[in-house]
Order: sequence, then C-alpha cells, then structure tokens
Amino acid sequence: MENFLYFKELTSTNDYIKENIDSLENKTIVFADIQTKGKGRLGRQWQTPTGNISMSMLFKNQKCDISLYPLICGLSVSEVVDEVCGVNTKIKWPNDIILNNKKLCGILCESIISKNSVDVICGIGVNVNIKREDFDKSSLPYGTSLFIELQKEYDPIDISKKIATNLQEKIKVFNEFGFTSLKTLYEEKLVNKGKEVQVINNKETIVCTCLGINEQGNLLCNYNNKIININSGEASVRGLYGYV
Repeated sequence: MENFLYFKELTSTNDYIKENIDSLENKTIVFADIQTKGKGRLGRQWQTPTGNISMSMLFKNQKCDISLYPLICGLSVSEVVDEVCGVNTKIKWPNDIILNNKKLCGILCESIISKNSVDVICGIGVNVNIKREDFDKSSLPYGTSLFIELQKEYDPIDISKKIATNLQEKIKVFNEFGFTSLKTLYEEKLVNKGKEVQVINNKETIVCTCLGINEQGNLLCNYNNKIININSGEASVRGLYGYV
C-alpha cells in the first residue's frame, strides 16, 4: 500500500501527522507498533502496547462536515473486523467498537484548520493481540481484544491496511453523496438503539431511550416524550446497567 509509514514506537500517530503534515501526502497512513502517549475522546489517555493497532490516516483539503468523520471511522473499523474475524461487532455511539459487550476500539479524529484548507487526522486504536492481564493491570474492566474474545492472534498491519482501504472508500462516498447512505449502515450497528441509556453531561445524568442518529451524527433520544439531540463533544452515553 502506498503512503503506509511504519514505526516501531511513537508517542502518538496523530501527533506525528500533525508535526509533519506539510510533508505528508493526502491519505498517508501512519502505523506504530507501540504508542506511548496516545489520546482518546474527551482527553482520555489511549496507550497501545505491541501487537495491536495504533494508526492514523490523513485526509487533506476536506469539504464536508468533519464532525461526522469519527462515526465514519467507527463504521469502517466495524465492517473490517467483521469481515476478517467472522464476528458481528456493534458501535457504541459515537465510535466505540463493541464485541461481546466490551470495548475493542477507540477513535480520535482531529482537524487542522487553516485559512485555505481543512485537514482531518483519523486516529484509530484497535485491541488485537492484547491479553486479559494487561486490561486488569490498567483497571479497564470493559476493555477486550480480538485475542481475548476469539483465542486467535491476528496481523495488526494487515487489518490496518484493510481499515485504511475501507475508510478511504467511505470518505469518498461521503464526499460525493453525503451521509445519508452511511447513516443507514451505521444505525444498523448501533448497539444502544431502542434501549434505555444514561446520558452523562458533566455531573448531570439523565435516562432516555436511544432512537438512532440524525444527519449531523448527533444521538437522538426520547426523554420524557420529547426528542433530544446529544452532541458527542458534550456528553457520554452508557447503558442503563453497564458499559453498553
């Protein structure tokens, strides 16, 4: 695959692209075998040991709504994992990939906005070959990996390249036709759809029923017989009785 850059170790694949963005071509993929200081959504730390996926993909000069890129990334990853592993992953809004009710993947998309262009960096971390004791040491009871769930090791680079190919195709569809067709595919995988969820915004928590998403990627919920929109930059969602 062209523009696939491999590194043994980086602090962050997203940061590498930001630091070198002027010299990198459009659709460059950066892969690190070990990521030591990755970042997750809402400022959370995301560190990836060897044998897993830490990758970022650069999309230059984007014209569409960049707030939808995290959802498109989640859909792409979910589809590839299903194809490679023969499973049926789900998506916990906005972009956590769920396998057997546990978190398999985290995604962080960042934008670089200048006077003349908008560039998007799609950062993706997938737990591929990590063992259960690694999660236990980090006190991550809701985390899992392909190895834990399927008792089989997979090639992180091969999966990364498949994700990059799928994501590139999805972004092309999005740029040409908008989010409508992708929205349908996404909602088919939405793990909380039709279920009661907790929406957590700072110290306030409400309980409502998840209905799906709108064209802007916001979560639609029924709260006291009113439809409300939940923005992923402002709130988190959990299942009524646990993570999902």
